[in-house]
Amino acid sequence: MATNPKSAELSLDGDFLLRKHTSAKSGRFWRWFLAGALLNVCIVSVSVSLTVLYVQTELQSLREKILIQEDRLARLEVPSSAGDTVRVPTWKFAQLRNRRDRESKVSMGGSFLRNATLSARPEAATELLLTGIRLFREISACDQGSQESGYPTLKPSGGDTYVRWGRTTCPNDIKTELIYAGTVGGSYFSHKGGSVDFFCLPSQPEWAPTYSDSANSQSYLYGAEYELPFDPFSHDNAEFLNNHDIPCAVCRLLDRGTQLLFPAKLGCPEDWTEEYRGFLMSGKYSEEQRSKAVCVDQAPEAIPGSQGNREGSRLYIVEGQCGSLLCPPYVNGREITCTVCSI
Repeated sequence: MATNPKSAELSLDGDFLLRKHTSAKSGRFWRWFLAGALLNVCIVSVSVSLTVLYVQTELQSLREKILIQEDRLARLEVPSSAGDTVRVPTWKFAQLRNRRDRESKVSMGGSFLRNATLSARPEAATELLLTGIRLFREISACDQGSQESGYPTLKPSGGDTYVRWGRTTCPNDIKTELIYAGTVGGSYFSHKGGSVDFFCLPSQPEWAPTYSDSANSQSYLYGAEYELPFDPFSHDNAEFLNNHDIPCAVCRLLDRGTQLLFPAKLGCPEDWTEEYRGFLMSGKYSEEQRSKAVCVDQAPEAIPGSQGNREGSRLYIVEGQCGSLLCPPYVNGREITCTVCSI
């Protein structure tokens, strides 16, 4: 049977159009596929970049915390032996003493934080993120323990100072250093003005280039004496105290950052360190000059050769007076104790 030429021509045209339509659909599919793939790559790149930036910021914060911790721990590693001698620094030594601020060396997996090279590769970002999460959890655990106990698990970096009134030395503790020793000074007991503070004056004063040695009726500074109608102190360090000049020592805490005077206490709260204990002393109630109270060591010293009553600034024992002061637990006329504590 003969084939119709027109039918054959239509069949060929239909096949051609079908292949052309299929090819066009396939081209559009691949174009959309490539566009979607490129969009995904862009999204992943942006996500990785943001992740790396976030991790870098968190690691920097963690690194600073770890540096602080390492510095605190380094201060505790002070070598000592039974044969070591205690060096008493002079005033000039205190002036020239190098600052203790130094760069701590932190070892984290072969100096990971210092030498880490951030990359946009997903596996690098994942590694950084996991490291940061691990360190964050460790520090968070420390913080949680601190909150539960009510006390800091990492001790402050130190640096606080206090005056040990009545002594020329600091407590026999490798974590406390003597800055300088001197004598107590203050305002005259019968003057109405002047300073209310007692000062620990260095034994070697320094002067400005310009000065006047004539009295200009301004504010005066006098030495301070013990005034002890009743003497409750220990005499381990001085046989006589009354009318003697008062020494003092300025001390610095090396690994404890807070010191506090506890009046009417002989001891410190739990986890605190006792620096010294003694009695509260201040100016007399009936004298013109008002003054702040200080905690004088329970076994005070006296300045040799100062037994003459030369007046000046005076320190008396502080006693309780019932009425507005609740008695008991306080007792009328009894001497008030004190303790200086640190943490």
